[in-house]
Amino acid sequence: MSISDLHPHTDPAAGPAGLSAEAVGLVRQAAQAMFAAQPDQALVDTVGLAAQLRAATAAVEAGALAEADHRDLARDKLAYGSTGDWVTHTGGLRKG
Repeated sequence: MSISDLHPHTDPAAGPAGLSAEAVGLVRQAAQAMFAAQPDQALVDTVGLAAQLRAATAAVEAGALAEADHRDLARDKLAYGSTGDWVTHTGGLRKG
């Protein structure tokens, strides 16, 4: 699905892919929390921060996707018919 690896094992200083890989690990740790044991304010804060995280993630995805489309990576490097085909497949979506 990607040029190198589905799970980049890179130093966070190596750029957006490394930072994103580190963030995925941190978010997965947060998802394992025992939410029933959390105080009310922690739950409220977590919901608000999760919304901010979604927005920040969307911005990262949009920037990377725009540049990948500009470079026509889906067609030239990943053997998809178009960027739309690649994103549809990567997202587990269906055409239509």
